Amino acid sequence: MQSVDQIITPRWLIPVDEARSVLEGHALAVADDCIVALDTADAINARYRAKAEIVLDDHALLPGLVNAHTHAAMTLLRGYADDLPLMEWLTEHIWPAERAWVDAGFVEIGTDLALAEMIRSGTTCFNDMYFFPEVAAARAENAGMRACIGMIVIDDLPSAWAQNADECINKGLELRDSVRHSALVSTAFAPHAPYSVGDKTLEKIRVLADELDCRIHMHIHETRREIEESTGRYGMRPLERLDQLDLVGPRLTAIHMIQLLPWDICRAPAGALQISKPWPSMASMSCTARNPTLNWAAACAPWKNCWKAGSPWPSAPTALPATMTSTCSAKCRPLRYWPKESAKTRRPCRPTPPWKPPPSAAPAPSGWNTSSAPSAPAKKPISSPSPSQTAPPSRSITP
Repeated sequence: MQSVDQIITPRWLIPVDEARSVLEGHALAVADDCIVALDTADAINARYRAKAEIVLDDHALLPGLVNAHTHAAMTLLRGYADDLPLMEWLTEHIWPAERAWVDAGFVEIGTDLALAEMIRSGTTCFNDMYFFPEVAAARAENAGMRACIGMIVIDDLPSAWAQNADECINKGLELRDSVRHSALVSTAFAPHAPYSVGDKTLEKIRVLADELDCRIHMHIHETRREIEESTGRYGMRPLERLDQLDLVGPRLTAIHMIQLLPWDICRAPAGALQISKPWPSMASMSCTARNPTLNWAAACAPWKNCWKAGSPWPSAPTALPATMTSTCSAKCRPLRYWPKESAKTRRPCRPTPPWKPPPSAAPAPSGWNTSSAPSAPAKKPISSPSPSQTAPPSRSITP
């Protein structure tokens, strides 16, 4: 018999594979921080002898959960000025409070609290964005958590950490150099949002991200006001502006994205834009989704763990009690809409609009102009958006 470090036998084993398997009577064999085998419990026990055997009679064992967007230290501001419009919440409450209170000690305590809560809930990896990122990186390493730490950049918002965007970038690069050999911590550029970072800074970040092969983590299309201000100031929606700056691509993780139209999704080749933290999470910010169904259109691909023989064994796998697993499942929503588009061309996809009226020819939603709608089969009438809601002519999409 082969000797291994551990044999773990849960009531349910969920490897998170494409078949969405939920296995009973199965076990894992682990040696040298690597999954040696995943098989039936009888087969594992017949082939391996373990130094430690762990039996979880009432748990589901699965890869650690991933929190794809956090401001970990802000656990200390939880409940502060909730249920306000985003810009009022930021400019009149959060940013003044951060200027007054946030320092390295604040970030250390707040991040430790967030880590404890994430570990308890089964989260073993998180994607963070906040001031004093070097402190968050050190606390994640100390806790044995995997983390992608955002090198935050904001124009014209002095803080105790940095006085301007250039200082943010320089300190971020110092952090990147200090953790480049870490087995747990990686880094990403984290320009705060299109409304808080100008073109010159974004171009500098794009050049550095290309040179260093570094990801970019950014709030985008978070509120209707952001869209309106971008249209008024730049003559285009935020995602189009980022596309023109050559920032839309596989390295970009777009956070929130609750104000979407079909051409926003089709702006990048299929699978090239990663979206996390969709619209339900923004309910407390008084944000409303433009088209809720569309928010499930883009892949959350990089933020997924799966198991098979040969996979690295995480330092903190997730073993959820049955009651907690049921609660988590009840809060998840399925993907309902996926645009079809060639990854080799930038030809717009032709999605089926989620606002398509039923065959009974029910009236179009208020504010939508149907006078110029393209002809369609009588059983599938389609209305088109008004000019104020359409993309620029060169990128428009005909349903």
